Amino acid sequence: MTDNLNSLLGIANRASSVKLRNVLTPILWLCALCLPIGLFGLSFAPTSLAWVFIVLLLAPVSAAIASFVWFALKDPRLLQSEEYLLREEQLRLMSKKGEVTDPAELKAVDLDSPLLFKDGGENE
Repeated sequence: MTDNLNSLLGIANRASSVKLRNVLTPILWLCALCLPIGLFGLSFAPTSLAWVFIVLLLAPVSAAIASFVWFALKDPRLLQSEEYLLREEQLRLMSKKGEVTDPAELKAVDLDSPLLFKDGGENE
């Protein structure tokens, strides 16, 4: 029993360290939350309530698939990570100002650095 609990805690720790930040992140977390609840409920619920857990399993997954297709057709840039979009915008602004014409000339920049913000990083 404790081995199962430890493995579940290990999975939860790895899942919390995922750094995916795009438009689909909230719906994917909803899927991750509803999946174990739905499977647990489906395995122990009476047959008269099984449809509730089937909906609980299918609704977030269907919403995630529909959202992916919607954003893939309407604005695929939103499917990129937040860091990628920030770096792309930074490169665009630097090339617009004429500071850099070749991206290979750029040095690595820490996107979490407070020096990138006018207010010293206090932009929350």
